[in-house]
Amino acid sequence: MKTETQDTLTSLNISVLASQKSYLEQQASLAGFADPSDYLRQLIRADQQRKAREELEEMLVKAIENDKWIEGTPEYWAKKKAELAAKYGHETKAE
Repeated sequence: MKTETQDTLTSLNISVLASQKSYLEQQASLAGFADPSDYLRQLIRADQQRKAREELEEMLVKAIENDKWIEGTPEYWAKKKAELAAKYGHETKAE
């Protein structure tokens, strides 16, 4: 998956109820977004991050259950962070 800065914007036309459109517009405004599209993109990013955390938790539980321990060195975590960032389209900061 491309990082958000490498990806290009495209259009997606979705149908929502009038009340949902009003809600999106209101939430976007209250949260300081320029428009509902920015708000929806943030919701998508948050969902991607949630799924990444769930995946990591599943991996940790499996490792514990299978007694497969690894040493979590800073280098190991930097590599894992970069892998997840690439998978879910987020940039990592140089440390």
